[in-house]
Amino acid sequence: MVILLLGGTSESILIADLLEKKGLPFILSVASNLGLMRFKKYEKPLRAGVLDFHGLLEFVQKNGIKLIIDATHPFAKNASENAIRAAQVLNIPYIRFERPRDELKNPLIIEAIDLEAALRELPQLGKRPLITVGVKMLPEIIRKSAVLGQKPVVKVLPLTDNFTLLDDLGIPPEDRLSFWGPGSRELISQLIKFYSLTGLLTKESGGLGGEREKVESFLNQSLPVILIKRPEVFYPQSVSTLNRLEEILTLEAEKWKKQ
Repeated sequence: MVILLLGGTSESILIADLLEKKGLPFILSVASNLGLMRFKKYEKPLRAGVLDFHGLLEFVQKNGIKLIIDATHPFAKNASENAIRAAQVLNIPYIRFERPRDELKNPLIIEAIDLEAALRELPQLGKRPLITVGVKMLPEIIRKSAVLGQKPVVKVLPLTDNFTLLDDLGIPPEDRLSFWGPGSRELISQLIKFYSLTGLLTKESGGLGGEREKVESFLNQSLPVILIKRPEVFYPQSVSTLNRLEEILTLEAEKWKKQ
């Protein structure tokens, strides 16, 4: 019996630790080489690379996977839907570990259901917005920002591919931020002052994604925030705490012993 843990998020390491503690064999699958670096303590059961539905299906069958734990990023909609579908086809349990929502409310928060909606609201962020949405959405945002005459500051993780993208998009060095993690309230407040920022475009990433720290730092200075909401995914089974996950795993382990 082997568990497939789809990860790459901060929660993944906590779940992997739990699986080790319970003595449950698992494979930790991450989407990129960044995951290989962040989770190298699990080098033996670790694999990197994006799997489409058919690739995932083949991987699950080949490795004797009996349960899938989906701890991918809240915005990794395709990965989650592929995992749900594979579990249904193979008739194995699927568990979504869902990062709790912060549910921030403030008149200065502009909620956008997707990138297209966020682009329509972009003028409200003024001439010098901070863009912190990861790299996948950046090209469209930067193109729209240029049309509006904005001069955004862009925050990315410190990876070579990210820097190459910023070069390609024409983001000058003085308009780049690059560090691990979302940053503390104190840091973000200082950045707002230093760069004379006029607004924030970010994603609904939850507590571990630093959503509250980022958003509240701007709200405290009466600056507008565009918050791109998580994509809607129907999860057959979802938990948001390690205790609840452990309860389910204990029940599944008992079933496996009886088979």
